[in-house]
Amino acid sequence: MAARTIRCGRCHYEFIIGGVDETTCPQCGARNRIPGMTAATEGPVVDTTAPEEEGSEPAASAGARWVVCPSCAYRFAVGEVESVNCPLCATEVAVS
Repeated sequence: MAARTIRCGRCHYEFIIGGVDETTCPQCGARNRIPGMTAATEGPVVDTTAPEEEGSEPAASAGARWVVCPSCAYRFAVGEVESVNCPLCATEVAVS
């Protein structure tokens, strides 16, 4: 499936997605169902949600680590990097 540009139903922010039938808006966090995509997926189902509780950590998978943005408290996964910009507010976050 090729990459597509969609518009968020809540805040109307345009962003690029590829090959998924539902995604979260990087601007406001709203869930968006993609028109024309089927709910059935091929292959294994991957859990892409952040852990709910402050102390819980997901199982170690391919070097991904969870960080929390100090400005907006958005929690997201990162790979092997020293610092990264928050996908929600663009604040630089140091990965320890």
